[in-house]
Amino acid sequence: MKTIIVNIMGFLKKPYIIAGLLAIGLAGVLYVKFVSPTNVAFINFTDSQYAQILQVKDNPFIRVKRISFKQGKIPGLEKYTAIYIFGMGLNLNEKQMKSIRAAMNKGSKVYVYAATSSGSDLTNLAVDNLKYIEACFSNGGRRNMQALLNYSRRVFDGKTFFSRPMVKPQIIPRDVFFHLGEEEYFATRKGYQKFYETKGYFKPEGAKVCILTTNLGPRNRNNRAAVDALIRDLEARGINVYPAAGFMKRLDAIKAVGPDLVVLMPHGRLALGRAAEAVAYLKEKNIPLLCPIHIYGPYDEWVKSQQGMAGGMLSQSIVMPELDGGIDPYVIGAQFKNKDGLYVFEPILERIKLFGSRVEKWIKLQRLPNSEKKVAIVYYKGPGLNAMAAGGLEVAPSLLNLLRRLQQQGFDTGVLPESAKALMAKIQKEGPVLGVYAKGTFKKYLKNGNPKLIPVPTYSNWCQQHLQPEMVKDIEANYGPAPGEYMQVEKDGEDYIAVARIRFGNVVILPQPLPGYGENESRLIHGAKKAPPHSYAAAYLWIRNGFKADAIVHFGTHGSLEFTPWK
Repeated sequence: MKTIIVNIMGFLKKPYIIAGLLAIGLAGVLYVKFVSPTNVAFINFTDSQYAQILQVKDNPFIRVKRISFKQGKIPGLEKYTAIYIFGMGLNLNEKQMKSIRAAMNKGSKVYVYAATSSGSDLTNLAVDNLKYIEACFSNGGRRNMQALLNYSRRVFDGKTFFSRPMVKPQIIPRDVFFHLGEEEYFATRKGYQKFYETKGYFKPEGAKVCILTTNLGPRNRNNRAAVDALIRDLEARGINVYPAAGFMKRLDAIKAVGPDLVVLMPHGRLALGRAAEAVAYLKEKNIPLLCPIHIYGPYDEWVKSQQGMAGGMLSQSIVMPELDGGIDPYVIGAQFKNKDGLYVFEPILERIKLFGSRVEKWIKLQRLPNSEKKVAIVYYKGPGLNAMAAGGLEVAPSLLNLLRRLQQQGFDTGVLPESAKALMAKIQKEGPVLGVYAKGTFKKYLKNGNPKLIPVPTYSNWCQQHLQPEMVKDIEANYGPAPGEYMQVEKDGEDYIAVARIRFGNVVILPQPLPGYGENESRLIHGAKKAPPHSYAAAYLWIRNGFKADAIVHFGTHGSLEFTPWK
């Protein structure tokens, strides 16, 4: 031991060695103080929010970490220079607060964004620091998130090495017109129109569609992929698109554009405090209001779910917009897992395409003479000689009144029955709902009822075009391959599916087919939790592809369509 101590003492007497050790120590201190990476924590941020942080983080000397408090106290917060907390819906318990306060006592800067509980707002920033960070979060956008990380290193951590020069937060107005580029937003319709024409987007003969969003604009570009996809789809159809973000000036935006149609990405009413005025304007100008929706959850879970949407999201995204005349709550976007394993919002492209075609068709209907429009009216009727029923509604007289009103409005209805009794007799002959096992009645109907016969190859082709493969498999699993055993007929060596329908010019009326068989038919009509038979699918596919209806009306009491499984 004495020899070792003597050797060490001799070693330390050499000046160049001492200087080297001091230099190493000093270099370590300088590295830690001026160069070492800056650690930044994000607590309670959603996948899509954190995904944006990862997208803009291009400085290897800034390390970010998302932390969940779901497991209680999280140790080690003291190592983070800045701690950012998403406060919406967050209620911190005492252990969690203690963990954050311990980090604050060690010098960590804490900011709680969108706090909904005063007890959880532990923000310790003041004056200029608070203004800067607040502006970055409230304005959003990729540039501001990048500025936030840079500020965390340069100001909070005091490290100018490997950091960028300071820039002011980008102030993005809440109520703006915007386009696809991050910097393409405009305070007025006039400014947007100038940009739109200069870039060559504007089509003088094209219809105008106003897309309204609350926060899926310049401030939240990371989550608006479905909106951008819809803009591209509509523009590819020759439609002029006017996207407007914000909530307070929606009606002003609509009036400034004077659109043929409005698309609202809904969350609540159309116009805060001006709902009646907004509805009156849309009615006066005959402007349809379509309300496609996002699923705030994984796509795969939504596809498997029979309910699809529930609770507050259901009321805010579907029920409330209906009060303003909103229709078409059609899903166009959901969350998908990205390369980092985070669920982020993406468009469902086949649904974007279909919704875009619906917008196009609504605009076409506005310009198409009533005499050229085709309408399919699907009525509810029990099997056999049962009367047409609906709570408190005389169906046959009401249906005849509707046909007469269409005729008065210029629709081609051909020659209509003279009375409700005559209409009912025609329905019993040509538009009945036949019992599954009424073989003799079916033969009589084929002879006298004039059904539409759909060749099985044609029906199968329609299924491939419009139904998911899983849906076709479900139908075949329950009822065998097409045409099945119900409403099927062989003629000249070919198999057909019979569809009951009555044609009045460009209007066709037809019964909603039985949604199932093999069990209690009355119970099936009020909700079959299985795939419908071929005859059911064939009727709707014929309306779309054979008759080529511009619109379908379900008439009378509720039918069975809303109870069929899947999407």
